Amino acid sequence: MASVDLVDICKKFGPVVSVDKQSLSVKDGEFMVFLGPSGCGKTTTMRMIAGLVEPTEGSVLIGGQDVTYDQPRERDVAMVFQNYGLYPHMTVADNIAYPLKVRGVAKADRDRQVREVAAKVELAPLLDRRPSALSGGQRQRVALARAIVRRPKVFLMDEPLSNLDAQLRVTMRAEIKHLQNELGITTIYVTHDQIEALTLADRIVVMNKGVIQQTGTPEEIYNAPANLFVAGFIGSPAMNLIKGSLRGGTFTAPGLSLPLPGRAGATRDDVVLGVRPEDMTVAGEGAATISGPIYATEMTGDAVLVTIAVGSQRLCARGDRHFRGKINDAVALSPNLDYVHLFDGATGERI
Repeated sequence: MASVDLVDICKKFGPVVSVDKQSLSVKDGEFMVFLGPSGCGKTTTMRMIAGLVEPTEGSVLIGGQDVTYDQPRERDVAMVFQNYGLYPHMTVADNIAYPLKVRGVAKADRDRQVREVAAKVELAPLLDRRPSALSGGQRQRVALARAIVRRPKVFLMDEPLSNLDAQLRVTMRAEIKHLQNELGITTIYVTHDQIEALTLADRIVVMNKGVIQQTGTPEEIYNAPANLFVAGFIGSPAMNLIKGSLRGGTFTAPGLSLPLPGRAGATRDDVVLGVRPEDMTVAGEGAATISGPIYATEMTGDAVLVTIAVGSQRLCARGDRHFRGKINDAVALSPNLDYVHLFDGATGERI
């Protein structure tokens, strides 16, 4: 087990800056998730930790030891890939045992360790099968088992669940979380799926354009986004972001006027108000200060998402699952003012 520290790490591919001089500390035994859109630099950062990509600048430390220029095999990390990376001609048992075989572990010890790890990931009855005879979820378990059997200092997981169907992803998330907690091995997990990040992580690193936007617990990232990018990226549906201004403590924008407690007398141009759909209730016309015709409704099972038109903007609220309304029906949205966020419209930073 070991901590991982990145010190002013930078990676350039010609004129393109993939990771722009970032620093980060991952604690021993922590489950850290790198989250962001495609091309934000999260996978490149992981590959620099693994030793598969050499940084242009900066240092990588594992367990306090500088490994920036060490070969991958010298870092004692295990990586789980998106495409599983299994050997098709080998059985499940041989795939799991391969890292031990390469290290010269005696066959009796290999067999014992394979059986122990296979039991942890519920693969014991499948040890004689080949990957082609397995489902996607079973193949992913083999890839996990092969990483676990090495007992490395650090697990690196690069979007390991993206090839699975939705229901299986839910199951595998629970299994990965349980295993990591049981093993206590430092884990760095890359994903663009915010649900995976929020459910798995001890802490989340949100990245965009090669720069860390915010680092914090899932609660901190969700409830106190550092800037407009994090606010808009985290949440499904996304946070409502409304451009306007403050006038005497009242937020104003085309089609709405919203007094804000604690902002009495405040005046400021170019601000963005953010409020999550689940922090807005749906009422009849005239019941709140934000009103407009229904633009769309979406039934999700546990709720009805109601989108209304306010001026040129669209605002979404998570309504009761029994709500029924037709397009162009007039409704009002009542925000919980305790959970309203304000951002600087110029810098994007939280006010």
